[in-house]
Amino acid sequence: MTSHLSLPEDVLPNILDYLCSPHDIAARRWCLNKAWLAAHAAPVHWRMLVLATHLPLSNDDRITGADAHCLCSAWERAPRQLRLAVERHTRHVFVEDGDSHWSEPPTPYSLGRGLAGQRFARLEKVSLYVWNHRKAQHADDVEAALSPLFGAECLYASMEGCLRGVTPYALYSKFPNLRRLELPDGAADIFLDPSTSKNYPQALLALDGESSDRVERLTYLDREKAVRLIELRALHDDSIISDAVPDGMFPHMTFLELSAWCVLPKLGTIFARVAAVCPVLELLSLHFDSLRTTWDVVGNYSVFACAPRSLKAIVLIFDSYCNLPFPTASPLVALIQSHLPAGVQVHIVASTDVIPENDGLLPEGFWEPDQFPGVGENYDDAALARASFFPLVV
Repeated sequence: MTSHLSLPEDVLPNILDYLCSPHDIAARRWCLNKAWLAAHAAPVHWRMLVLATHLPLSNDDRITGADAHCLCSAWERAPRQLRLAVERHTRHVFVEDGDSHWSEPPTPYSLGRGLAGQRFARLEKVSLYVWNHRKAQHADDVEAALSPLFGAECLYASMEGCLRGVTPYALYSKFPNLRRLELPDGAADIFLDPSTSKNYPQALLALDGESSDRVERLTYLDREKAVRLIELRALHDDSIISDAVPDGMFPHMTFLELSAWCVLPKLGTIFARVAAVCPVLELLSLHFDSLRTTWDVVGNYSVFACAPRSLKAIVLIFDSYCNLPFPTASPLVALIQSHLPAGVQVHIVASTDVIPENDGLLPEGFWEPDQFPGVGENYDDAALARASFFPLVV
């Protein structure tokens, strides 16, 4: 075992994949995989700790970008040197369902005490991608299992799985350092509509005077936490142009994603409100869907001159059904860039339904491992300053 340090790094995973079959992993109850040998020589392998709720351990790269290291409940029995490596180097803890294709009904699982006693020195981000709601633990035990993660400043948490029965408001209140947030149920409004009676979160926060019961059930944050946010994904575009949203509401926000379903001229209003509400915004991501009108008229693109001047870059994400004036990305980027304020770069992310041909004139892969900008990621200014095109996989 002492000779492994002289082996090329890319050889280690192949050796250990051969030595450790899924049956071996299941029998051991913890995962002796490529990270085991690399723990001391290559701390980079421990920047993300991936834990699964149950077997089989997922190897779906589209979800995690890495195989799960082991069951969450089994991490308690991981060798001491691995736990120490995690304490020193892990920045992102990713908890996922063991398999994206569950049995029906799904197999109950327990998070156990796998993270008990784990002290993260550099933890920044927590992702809870768990949709299986059949737990063999009480809600208090689930909270105790996840409590070592509560110091992170960046969070994505599916509320349908291990957190089912816990309101987002109650969960997020346990993260005192929360600064970067990806909302779990798609786009939300900034303020709760006083007339809504639905039983799932509808807004980031509530206006003054709302009942404590509705605040607990239907919102994510209180005003103090919302004001401290520096990254947020995603809000409805109509939400930010509401009269209820004051200028300067997000004084520290540097990255914002909006879900937009609008005609092109409306972007002028959206840009004006974004500039007023987020005065130091650097990266604006606009996620469009089903745009059949106005986007195919070249003259309408002059609206991009209204983009906030604080921006370093704007990202336009086209999912489907968008009528654009060009079949490839580079002339579209050039058109938009000709109107943007100086110093603001444009990046396009589009499905092949929208831009069926890549003309090869723009660099690709800028947002890897994600398909578009994500919370908790650091993007180099030099990369942001170069236009890019990323083919969206849908």
